[in-house]
Amino acid sequence: MNRIHFFTAFCLISLAWVQIHAECIHDRHNDEPVHLKYVGRALIGGQEYDIGVHLERSSEKWSGQIDVDEIVFGQFLSNVQFANRALSFSVAHPQRGTLRFEADVQGKIAKGVIKGGGQGKKIGQFALHQTVTLTTAELSKFVGRYKMPALGNVLIYPESAAGHRLRVSVLGLSFAKPLFAISENEFLPYVATGSNPVETRLEFVKGKHNQIEKLIVHRGGKAITGDRQIDSFKVSSKRIESWVNAALDDRKIPGCSIGIIHGNDLIYANGFGYADLESKTSAKPATLYQIGSITKTLTATLVMILAEQGKLHLDDAVVDHLPKSVSFQKIPPEQRRLITIRRLLTHTSGLPRDVGNRLNRDGSKSVLKIQDLHRAIRETRLRRPVNERWDYSNFGFAVLGNVIENIAGTNYESFARKKLLQPLGMSHTRASIPSGKTKQFATHYWIEDPDRRARPAWDFGQVPGAGGAVSNVNDLAKFISWQMRAGQPSLKPLNGASLAQMHQPTTLRRRKENSMGIGWWIDDQPVFGKIVKHGGETDGHSSFVAFSPDHKVGVVVLANLGGDTADFLGNWLIKHVISEKRRQTIANIDQAVAYHHNGDWGNAKWANQSLLMSTSKHGPTNYRLGVASFHLGNLATAESSLKIASTNGYSPALVNLMLARISAVRGEHPAAIRYLQEARKSGLKNIESIRQESTFAELKNDPSFKALFDKSK
Repeated sequence: MNRIHFFTAFCLISLAWVQIHAECIHDRHNDEPVHLKYVGRALIGGQEYDIGVHLERSSEKWSGQIDVDEIVFGQFLSNVQFANRALSFSVAHPQRGTLRFEADVQGKIAKGVIKGGGQGKKIGQFALHQTVTLTTAELSKFVGRYKMPALGNVLIYPESAAGHRLRVSVLGLSFAKPLFAISENEFLPYVATGSNPVETRLEFVKGKHNQIEKLIVHRGGKAITGDRQIDSFKVSSKRIESWVNAALDDRKIPGCSIGIIHGNDLIYANGFGYADLESKTSAKPATLYQIGSITKTLTATLVMILAEQGKLHLDDAVVDHLPKSVSFQKIPPEQRRLITIRRLLTHTSGLPRDVGNRLNRDGSKSVLKIQDLHRAIRETRLRRPVNERWDYSNFGFAVLGNVIENIAGTNYESFARKKLLQPLGMSHTRASIPSGKTKQFATHYWIEDPDRRARPAWDFGQVPGAGGAVSNVNDLAKFISWQMRAGQPSLKPLNGASLAQMHQPTTLRRRKENSMGIGWWIDDQPVFGKIVKHGGETDGHSSFVAFSPDHKVGVVVLANLGGDTADFLGNWLIKHVISEKRRQTIANIDQAVAYHHNGDWGNAKWANQSLLMSTSKHGPTNYRLGVASFHLGNLATAESSLKIASTNGYSPALVNLMLARISAVRGEHPAAIRYLQEARKSGLKNIESIRQESTFAELKNDPSFKALFDKSK
């Protein structure tokens, strides 16, 4: 319970004062508060408590409830009085009996005393401060890093993904505090004040362009001013260009264009090699390529736009949105209606991979008309039962493209341009190949041709939904930047919640770390965290886009060679960019703890390493780094981190358990048993569950291991 921290320059915790912050909603008629929420800390008899108070007025009578740490939840208050600038209430403390809180209210400030001990003896003092409510958008403008004299880097960040409240921390410290707004640009940190109350107030100052540029910390009549640090991110162009040029030579890639996105910005764009070998036309960021199956992400987004408009539901049977003359005639009726929009989007419809009547003619696939697609729908049979498993289907997305046209009453390209491409500024993206030869459109080269001779483009004709789009780095960078804003309110042209839904795993692909969202592949990798991506290939062109929702970085790779060319380049590039972003970013304690509890070991390792740059000896952070390193197979790092955690007072039971696991993996069985014995002596709980761990499987027959579970000892 004695959880007393020292928050440099923001707080000096005492044993007698508590500052509590109130959020008020006023009566429309008389401006008297009718609903009050308080959060804060109480210091009673030398012990520190987190508290939350909820007051309500009904028929001129006040009532309320209180939470106290992990001791009391929702306990009702008694004798609540709030009138004539006086606030008081009583609460039963489980060890100290009845406590009485009494405060004088002056404007937005209420100060008072805590009485207890049976005879109304004063045992502490407290202060209340009324807060104001700011929207998520209003709060977001304060988020950032501020360099403060004598404090170092101060980080302001959202408490959760929803961003309803901010937190503040001095980078490197192992804890953070909520902030409560008292005006549109002033906040109070949720901390206790000194025995002579000195209010700590954070004031944010705007600059010339109406952007927050400075933070002023007011305390005891003094002010410390710091500048906001630009969240810049730079990549080493020299290393990237060296690697890409080497890959072009090694794989005989004629040319490629790449882009790197950070947040809203395309921070690096370049072309390598040639868009056309014969004319020696250089590849550039503006060079156009067929993007193949990345078209599916556009198609999926258009479907979600129609769903948001209420023109379809994802669980509608597909046949309900096709012409009446078109149906899956050779698929049994009971299976036919199971083929839904959602199952086409997630490749679980059971339909064949490709449209069956597309023919190869003289080295290029035939151009399809709508009539060809409709005939294929009537004649196709299921490859496997609906929803049996994930099975990639170009056919399914070709059908979705036609569904979009039937609902929109126009062709795919016109609807895409109006509802998606124009709103995002993707002016060079289209659903068909350019007519005639143009220098902007890269020549196609097949990976099967050692001589890299020019090949014709794959013309998708009137059925572009699965792979017919053409784009460039500049346009796709805008698309990826928009994707990384998923979840933001009022996002257009698709609501932020709907866009975020597309990035959530729905179906396993082949391994547990690989799943399918809505139109997107989702890799949840132990080292690099969640990566949302898609690739594409049209015989002579290949493409790859990917982004990290956690780190807000993304990449685009387009090449004029088919096969896995863009996948090979893109997978290296996105991992390189994530690694660079982590290296240049300082995490906050909430991220470090959340990644640890969620088992996101790659991000957990990065976040805790980041924190240790400032506090290398902090026990809990070293422990979390040790656990993450163990799960990633970095046993030496895990061992050294855990021993630092132990030296600095972190739980001997947990540290010894982890050291036992490391020893067991190394085959050092006597050491593993010795660490387990120390863990048990230190009070390790749930000792029985250790018997079932696969890590200790080779120890099960060891008498010393068995003795650990002997309840008589």
